[in-house]
Amino acid sequence: MAATTERVNVAERLVTIPEPTGKNPLLVAISPLDKETRQSGQPVQMLAVLIVIDPEQRLETNHKVLQCLYGLTTAEAEVTARFVGGESPREIAGRTDRSYETVRWHLKQVMSKVGVKQQTDLLRIVHSAVLPLTDD
Repeated sequence: MAATTERVNVAERLVTIPEPTGKNPLLVAISPLDKETRQSGQPVQMLAVLIVIDPEQRLETNHKVLQCLYGLTTAEAEVTARFVGGESPREIAGRTDRSYETVRWHLKQVMSKVGVKQQTDLLRIVHSAVLPLTDD
């Protein structure tokens, strides 16, 4: 007997888990995967993806990936990786021996290359296109 496919519509769920240390809670996203629900007339076990996010942990983005995807210079990729990792332009300037204006200029160059006009759009696009990889 051929397998039949039934689409199951189950809403994604977001759960928070309090941290006993008082830090921000962990976020747990639960998302069901579409799966054949019957095979040869028998129910098939449903699958889900669990994603645990620690908002206190900063992720590092691989500079080479940014350079390859968007044609960035080494300096632009470093500034972008730090910005996407949660540092403000002033923090980036202080930690990289660049002036605040130089950091802003790099971000403007990156935004032009990526094709966005706002920093929030830059964050959204880079986060959705680049996996959080380390430079190890």
